Amino acid sequence: MKTSLETLDGLKRSLTVKLPADIFKQKSDAVLQKMASQVAIDGFRKGKVPLSILRKQFGDNATSDAVNDIVNETLVDALAEVKVTPAARPTITKIDSKDKEEFSYTVEFEVYPKIKVADFSKLKIEQTKVKITKADEEKTLEGLITQSTEYKSVKRKSKEGDQVTIDFEGIMDGKVFDGGKSTDFQLILGKGSMIKGFEDGLTDVAPGKSISLDLTFP
Repeated sequence: MKTSLETLDGLKRSLTVKLPADIFKQKSDAVLQKMASQVAIDGFRKGKVPLSILRKQFGDNATSDAVNDIVNETLVDALAEVKVTPAARPTITKIDSKDKEEFSYTVEFEVYPKIKVADFSKLKIEQTKVKITKADEEKTLEGLITQSTEYKSVKRKSKEGDQVTIDFEGIMDGKVFDGGKSTDFQLILGKGSMIKGFEDGLTDVAPGKSISLDLTFP
């Protein structure tokens, strides 16, 4: 096998691979012989059609299949020989199967760009020191505890720290106001996530009990 690599524009490369002509003839005959067992031609039994007849009728198909087989079997070694790695699958651009001595094909492809890595040995990195306070630690710990907390149903009255599920309606001037109604709403008592007096009113309440709260909006 002979190889010749040419540099085209930018990252584009052209690789020509030359092989003994006998290799192409053997491949093309093998393709035709396979066809002989599959095609029917008047005057011949299936599998008994001479290669010369098949070559006249199916020569172009045999050439295409033979070329694909040869490229698949030789391209990897050819690329290794010229020491290049395509960035994408090469495209066949030229085939020469007429030469009695050599069969050749040419493929084109792009290679990966060469990236110059900067010298970071003299790069100075400023280290930022973060002061963690006791309050920060407690806040983080509280968050971890909240994330890992598992709640179970109980029959006792509610107390601070419980997660309760409620249905509620907020009524103002005798009408339910926008955003003042919810079903299966969950909150943790004592977190202060609702308006003043709301969570206090839900503390010490038995499960399933309905209550009314007189609250003032801020």
